[in-house]
Amino acid sequence: MYNFEVADSVLGLNPGLQLCSQHTCRFLPSFSLKLNCTGLSDVGMANLAVHARSLRHVTELDLGRNRISDDGAAALANSFCHLARLRILILYINNIRRDGAVALSMGLRFLQCLRVLSLAANNIGDRGVTELARQFVHIYNIEVLKLDHTGMTHKGVIAIAAQVHHIPRLKQLDLGKNRIGDLGVRALTEVFPSLRHLQDLFLWDCGITSTGAEDITNRMPHLLQLRELQLAYNDITLDSLQLLVSGFLSTPWLSKVDLRGVRASEFGTQAEGMFYSFVESLEGSVGLYSGYRSQEDELRWGTEDEDANYRRYRLGSGNNTKIVTDRLSILFSVRLDD
Repeated sequence: MYNFEVADSVLGLNPGLQLCSQHTCRFLPSFSLKLNCTGLSDVGMANLAVHARSLRHVTELDLGRNRISDDGAAALANSFCHLARLRILILYINNIRRDGAVALSMGLRFLQCLRVLSLAANNIGDRGVTELARQFVHIYNIEVLKLDHTGMTHKGVIAIAAQVHHIPRLKQLDLGKNRIGDLGVRALTEVFPSLRHLQDLFLWDCGITSTGAEDITNRMPHLLQLRELQLAYNDITLDSLQLLVSGFLSTPWLSKVDLRGVRASEFGTQAEGMFYSFVESLEGSVGLYSGYRSQEDELRWGTEDEDANYRRYRLGSGNNTKIVTDRLSILFSVRLDD
């Protein structure tokens, strides 16, 4: 695998065309082309598309953090017929909107080798997501799908759920920072049986309430290979944490959960009691740690004099705590209701 990387530099209108216009690329068996953070615009994309035949052996194309908008996305889509070997396509943090997403979707039928697709942080909305989902039948080898911060609502998730059976190899799904709410969660959980290879599910800051969290919990046994679940900064309340435990324990490979930003009406003895009940429901030995990594301080927990040890832990807004059991690590914090 050869790697051409020109990231973090401004290349004007002809990024990487020195490589493409020469005869070097066309004779390589496979190579990766990284043009992220280069100031690439629609004009540059049009120029790059002209040389697409020279890129027919590219397996990774990283165009993230540029200024590509709908016209540039359409130019790229027109070159997909020459990029049949492409396995990784990164387009996060550009200016692609609905029309650009529709154009890209129409070209995906040529990318049957695609394994990773990221359109994160592009405001493609429900329409763009819906058109993308309709092409799942062509990108059936996809393993990583990043659609966080794309402006979708529950309608976009419903479209994904209707087509997700076409991508049974999916291992990572990121829908974070979208206001999908409980309706979107309900649509997604109904197709959990089709996601039997899913390992990472990211639903952070999605407007999910305790009702949606309970739906996830009830259907988690279908996600037999799930390893990481992110539910941070939703509207899950402290008094509903108990509902999540059964789902955590019924998923054999789950090892990491993000529950930062759980909501509480107030701090005090009652709130701490809810937290203690949640922790005690987790199987096996339990350790509590405050802070991060090398700065973590262990908090005394669950020894003989339990009452005294409980008093060592205090809930506080923004205080991050890591709960560690025999097989599960939960990152946890509480915030007061507005």
